[in-house]
Amino acid sequence: MLGTILDKRYRIIQQLGKGGFGETYLAEDIRRMERQCVVKRLQPTSKDPYTLREAKLFFDSEARTLAKLGQHDQIPDILDYFEENEEFYLVQELVEGNSLNQEMIPTQPLAETEVIGIISDVLNVLSYVHQCQVIHRDIKPSNLMRRYKDRKIVLIDFGAVKQVHTQYVNSQGQTTFSRVIGTPGYMPNEQAGGRPRFCSDIYSLGIVAIEALTGLHPSQLQEDPRTGEIIWHEYAKVSPQLTVIIDKMVRSHFSDRYQSTDEVLHDLKNLQFPPEPPLPPPNNKKLVLISAFLVLGLGAFGGIRYFGLHPNQVDNFFNQGLEKVEKEDWKGAIAAFDKAIGIDPKNGEVYLNRGNAHSQLKEPQKAIDDYNQALTYLEQDVAGIGVQWQISEETKLLTVTNVYEKTSAFEGGLKAGDRILAIDGQSTKGKTVSNAVKLIRSGKVGTPVTLDITRTTGGEFKLTLNRVSIPNSDRAFAYYNRGKANSELGNKQKAIDDYTEAININPNDTDAYYKRGIIRSELGNKQDAINDYTEVIRLNSNYADAYFKRGFIRYELGNISKAIEDYTEVIRINPNNDAAFYNRGVARHDQGNKQDAIEDYTKAIQINPNYTNAYINRGNALGNKQEAIADYTQAIAINPNYGLPYYNRGVAQGALGNDREAIADYTQAIRLEPNRADAYYNRGNARFRLEDKQGAIADLQKAAELYQQQGKQDLYQKTLSRISQLSVIKN
Repeated sequence: MLGTILDKRYRIIQQLGKGGFGETYLAEDIRRMERQCVVKRLQPTSKDPYTLREAKLFFDSEARTLAKLGQHDQIPDILDYFEENEEFYLVQELVEGNSLNQEMIPTQPLAETEVIGIISDVLNVLSYVHQCQVIHRDIKPSNLMRRYKDRKIVLIDFGAVKQVHTQYVNSQGQTTFSRVIGTPGYMPNEQAGGRPRFCSDIYSLGIVAIEALTGLHPSQLQEDPRTGEIIWHEYAKVSPQLTVIIDKMVRSHFSDRYQSTDEVLHDLKNLQFPPEPPLPPPNNKKLVLISAFLVLGLGAFGGIRYFGLHPNQVDNFFNQGLEKVEKEDWKGAIAAFDKAIGIDPKNGEVYLNRGNAHSQLKEPQKAIDDYNQALTYLEQDVAGIGVQWQISEETKLLTVTNVYEKTSAFEGGLKAGDRILAIDGQSTKGKTVSNAVKLIRSGKVGTPVTLDITRTTGGEFKLTLNRVSIPNSDRAFAYYNRGKANSELGNKQKAIDDYTEAININPNDTDAYYKRGIIRSELGNKQDAINDYTEVIRLNSNYADAYFKRGFIRYELGNISKAIEDYTEVIRINPNNDAAFYNRGVARHDQGNKQDAIEDYTKAIQINPNYTNAYINRGNALGNKQEAIADYTQAIAINPNYGLPYYNRGVAQGALGNDREAIADYTQAIRLEPNRADAYYNRGNARFRLEDKQGAIADLQKAAELYQQQGKQDLYQKTLSRISQLSVIKN
């Protein structure tokens, strides 16, 4: 993953951690002056379409919940979330600090007053979390960060969104989860049983307090065999008052615990040992600027165009809004933009940026209202020369990336790769793309503009071009952003119309084609979606997601060979894309090319050792039943609540004549997926071979009932015939 750029924006620079639910990385936002952020990668255990669809809905819902929680100062803000290659990513604020497990040194207890301070600080955060009807589910020292700048405790790594990894959908569309969220030793009994409560978080925090006071990890503590309560008093030097509070926090049965954070805080305040004042932040630490917002268009925030501060009152408020944007103070930005609009209610640029701020606050309808106003007042055409450019990451210079045909730039010989040193004598060093655009637009159509250029082949020269009338790219931003907002609200046809308008203004907008393709596919317009992805690929031959999406649709439409070509391109671009290897393996398997399919499944497993379906499908492709059984067994070890590998292992056991083992597997498959008719059918035949005629007929009758309910008439008739055959056979 190191060096990978996700969502064409977040460059992975370091792995911070890896666990059963995914990985956490340090990244830099290349669209926001390389500001650092945290990216969490979550992989659904199962890749089947039902699970992926439900996982996406669940992920979107939970990410929005976490975004709401991020409004609290001591919870990292969710800056962005997205799906890429059937994996889910959260982008969070980077917290500059250290975790409590770095402070809590084994065998070295913390002072009682320090522990009281930790408990109180965390309880105040949990009070807000619980008010939002959220249970953290993974309170432990490594998830409690002490922030350098103010020594406050920041609560990280909420357990809710981890369920994306553990979620699967059975054949009846029922969503379940394969793993309990939490950490052994820190979670109470009810949480381990899959029924967490608000007081479960209080229990976990109490365990953290015990660990801090004793210097012992929870695994080193014993339970009283009579009461089930934790034995810890003898290992700590603590006042009787605090002992009583912590004991009540960690009662074995939830009904005996504190039921709310307010109850604990009330008792803590009555202690005679107030928390010590926080220590000042260390001098040798530099605060890291957090990553900013989700880009809602083709360039910098909302296509903002400005160069220095503007003199009049409207622009003063506008610039205040931009300053708030830089600080990610979206509400403050909206308040400033409101004042600008109050003075100039026809300023399209202000509406555009206020709409973007509303989008950051997850207020799509308010954003749409602003984009509508922006499109009303933004000019159709502006002065330009017909180029796209960006700040080169390597040289930090303004660099031309595309020159449109039949424009003054094209006719004047400007080329992609040319570096612009100055515009009309004003240096571009240290300036943004927006600054450059502002300079170009500052002159009227027909007036000249002079560029100081250096070319990679060597030499510097000046080029004077005439400004021409070009479509206003801010309108393209507004349409694109409105399309995303409409998509969030489920207005899919309106979103398509908006992306189409963005494309009409900028025919080279790969993101608009890609987003339109996704929605067209969701609406069943598969060929139109393919056409959009094809256009993306024509414009950018390394757009891996477009190949992946096109390959998926081609496979759905039965064009297996073309699907394989697309997945091969994804692998060319990203050799570590496990989903591309898996999907190509499925396609090759369908073609009867089992050996190549096995190689693809194996590669997917090497990249992602927890890829359940890769093990299952490799087992299906293997001719050796014992090897297949080994793969199904590994799939079960990864996800013991997934019925399919049990069923497939049962089939393999039956083929080897191991009917008792087969029956055991079919029984597990039925327990997990009660409507799997094939499992009843096969178990019935296995029971008959073991001379359990009554059990066999009962299973076959259940299979027939299910086949009929599911509209599988051929299998229904086949099962009835089998029942008739067995009925006349004597025991």
